[in-house]
Amino acid sequence: MADPRRKKAKGGKGPGLALVDALPSPSAEHGGLVFWTQHEKRVPVDLREFVHGRYDAAEGKVGERLWGGDFDGIPELTYQLAPYIHAAWVSLAPGTVDQKKKHLYAWWRLFKKHRAIAPINTVEDLDGDTYQGFARLAQISGEPVSTFLTVVNAYREAHDMPELAWVGLENSDTPSPAKEQPSEKEVKPLYHELVHRYYAILKRWEDADAEARAGTDYSADLLKDDLWTGCLPTTADLHATYRGLAERMKYPCPGRRSVCEFLKVPERKLNALSPFAIPAAGLYPTKDDIQVFFNLFLLKTGWNAATAREVDAATGIEKHPTAPMYHVVRGRKERAGGTYQVAVGSEKSQIAPGNILRALIKRTAPLRKQVEIELGSVRKKLEDVPQDHRLLEEETRLQEMTTNPWLYWWPTRGIHVLDERSSTFMQDLVREVNERLPEERKIKINVTSSDFRDAYISFAYRRSGYNWLMAKLAAGHESITALQHYLKSRQWKEHSIRKVAIFSKAMWDEIRNRRVVDASILRAMVERGDITEEQRLRLEKHRTIAGMGCKSFTKPPVQIAPEHKEGSGCRVQRCILCPHGVIFQDSLDHIARRVAELHDIKTNHTSLVAWHDSLFKLELANGEETLQVNFDAALVKERVDYWTNQIASGAHKSIIMEGAYA
Repeated sequence: MADPRRKKAKGGKGPGLALVDALPSPSAEHGGLVFWTQHEKRVPVDLREFVHGRYDAAEGKVGERLWGGDFDGIPELTYQLAPYIHAAWVSLAPGTVDQKKKHLYAWWRLFKKHRAIAPINTVEDLDGDTYQGFARLAQISGEPVSTFLTVVNAYREAHDMPELAWVGLENSDTPSPAKEQPSEKEVKPLYHELVHRYYAILKRWEDADAEARAGTDYSADLLKDDLWTGCLPTTADLHATYRGLAERMKYPCPGRRSVCEFLKVPERKLNALSPFAIPAAGLYPTKDDIQVFFNLFLLKTGWNAATAREVDAATGIEKHPTAPMYHVVRGRKERAGGTYQVAVGSEKSQIAPGNILRALIKRTAPLRKQVEIELGSVRKKLEDVPQDHRLLEEETRLQEMTTNPWLYWWPTRGIHVLDERSSTFMQDLVREVNERLPEERKIKINVTSSDFRDAYISFAYRRSGYNWLMAKLAAGHESITALQHYLKSRQWKEHSIRKVAIFSKAMWDEIRNRRVVDASILRAMVERGDITEEQRLRLEKHRTIAGMGCKSFTKPPVQIAPEHKEGSGCRVQRCILCPHGVIFQDSLDHIARRVAELHDIKTNHTSLVAWHDSLFKLELANGEETLQVNFDAALVKERVDYWTNQIASGAHKSIIMEGAYA
């Protein structure tokens, strides 16, 4: 009978990962404390640490900083909850399982801290509100409480016990503090440094390829005693010899130990070929290289790190369906139910998202092929021991690596893949960039890779004239509510305070100087800081922002102003799109300005996807046709060029108004 693990899943792209029937339930071998998830990316869940405790878990400086503290084992409580943890977690994604375990760590630490006062050994010991109070004092609330109570109350329900209702802990009403995000000025030097390093890596590979072609391959002569007599190999020879060894060994990234084992000689015989890192780094990305590629990719897409790690090396890049000069990159969003996030890039740009991935995928192809060989070997062993946990876990790890673009070479550990574990790369990058910056421009806050997504969304929000729709499109969110998390930072709260101050000053200035407040003039002053007399005159003549008249100012078409309030004036004023618009001889300059603004919006203020999904594209086409049909071509060119230059110099800013429903 065929092994069910080797069948292809329907609609899948390779061997299925379904486990044999016995494995999804808790393993009897470990007293029901070990099981495998049934998620697409299966992982083992081992609850034995909650029985035996966990001590001195920190590994190095990073581990010491991230580990929250040791905890004692609570055997009986763990055995009671194990079946209910299995039921609650068996379908979860790997990252969610890790998070759930960290939630339980917090409770086990709390139980250890208060063991002398209120010892917890079983679910029954949780009766009362003692630990509800302890949790509140320890500021444990929200998801950690929900994770714990879900399994505890499932046990209590199954044993006819009243559920624990710890009111106020599961859904904390305490607002999270505003997160400090790096500003655009702080992100820019990091971006330029990443771009510089990216091109340096590509150049290093290109130079190494050229040297390997020019050098002499001594891989067949390494055991000759007189090989290096009187001379040492050049760098070109090192590259050629290393690649020759890889070919002879049929292994893409040999290290010193594996080469010595292959040649059956002690390591001292290879001193002339040392260090191996030089020729290997000429072939494959290193640990730092992969961080450069990854963080630059985050900056170019605005994705979160988890989504970027889910890009499939085989299917993640596609041709654009309508524009051959662009490509589309897709990444799976586990936290959004497996939906896909999309980024569009130019085929001409080396630092476009798809081209960053292509350069990496091409370079790591031999590593991926080696992983496939190792995967086949593991599956061969599983035919004899289909329930071996270690082999199943290794199969899962290797299967994921075969489609993962973020592979790299580690001198002492072989082929690795970028994972979620902490790295000091960003701290080192910030420190090195700061060393070259004057004091007033130094980056003051601790920047992480996740901040790049916040910076991308903030950039889109600012450059679109603080348009929520543009920020939502940049974030790839389905609702404005999800976007609000990213706009709670200190810089946006300060921005709101500044805008309120500008509004207040503008309103009282109008009252003091003109004895009347016109809403359209007030809004223009808040957006631009000030308006010219020509602009004020146009507004007072009841011309629209496009310099046109309107046949029905209080009844704009619903497709242009879907949120228009009955009886009020049109807020949108996208007159070039509107059948109510009336063109006058003096409308030329205003329409030309709008055309120049739309070109600027397309080029600098919105993504290709957002542009094609909006009405801006049609508005630009209508504006150009209106100018062509109604005005002199030379005069049109002169005015469009004038406003284009004004925008480029910063003298005029393109405004995407509130109500520009795209």
